[in-house]
Amino acid sequence: MPNEERQEREAVLVVAAGSRRGRRLFESIRDLLEAGGLRLVGTYMVERTDEAVARVREAVDSGVPLVIVGGGDGTLRAVLPAMARREVVLGVLPLGTANNFARSIGVPMDLVAAVDVIVDGREIVVDLGLLNGKFFANNLSIGYSREVIRATPRGVKRWLGSIGYVFYEFGYLLRQRLFCCTITTDAGRERFLTRQLMVVNGTHLGTLPIAPEARIDDGLLDLLALASISRWQGLRFWARFVLGLHLRDPEMRRTRAARATIVTDPPRPVIVDGEKGPMTPIEIGVAPGALRVMTARLL
Repeated sequence: MPNEERQEREAVLVVAAGSRRGRRLFESIRDLLEAGGLRLVGTYMVERTDEAVARVREAVDSGVPLVIVGGGDGTLRAVLPAMARREVVLGVLPLGTANNFARSIGVPMDLVAAVDVIVDGREIVVDLGLLNGKFFANNLSIGYSREVIRATPRGVKRWLGSIGYVFYEFGYLLRQRLFCCTITTDAGRERFLTRQLMVVNGTHLGTLPIAPEARIDDGLLDLLALASISRWQGLRFWARFVLGLHLRDPEMRRTRAARATIVTDPPRPVIVDGEKGPMTPIEIGVAPGALRVMTARLL
């Protein structure tokens, strides 16, 4: 049962209607939170990302101690500027497709369990990533991911979730062109050919633990790429990734850094927390301890 301190807390709930389960579960979420002892001083189901940002900023400025956001990684990324480095705690309800950020901070995918974390979990402080000086929550991807996301029909994504990407990813892996990637960190410069570079703040990417031993509070980003000229090696890597064996792949390039410059030839689009971002070149970094969140466990 929630303790007395949790029962007295006020909170604001913001749910993205366009997330995979947001519209359908809105009333159930509200009822579960209130049954858990929270006093919801505002409940909003929003249709657009800018509306979510406005509601979250309004809640933070009002001094409410807890803002609960239901949606996917894209929704979370959008509201981060309103919550980062502020005296407010974020409660995450994973209602999107991959929910990488929620997985990295230990929030269960089950709705009732996720509500329990918000009602009676523990507060921790985590890092946020920086892309050209702007916050991101969990991951960046340079390579085929943009095309896969755009090609996957919305109905498949909505009903099958991240598994829907799998049906389209094989073909794109075989057809993607190589690009030259140059990563510069404080430790030096590395240049190689690849089809995809992934940058992760935390453990998960696409529902799978891409950097299982990484932490979201260690002040570092993990940069991973398959340095290979063979399409079939790309498929082998993908299969090993699904099986959790990708870090043993001899073609894997892994760098851990607090900041880096990434240049590609030719310039490539960047996917940020599942959404379209800028083109390369980019500057990435870490904002240590920038966000307070609720979780079920200590990291």
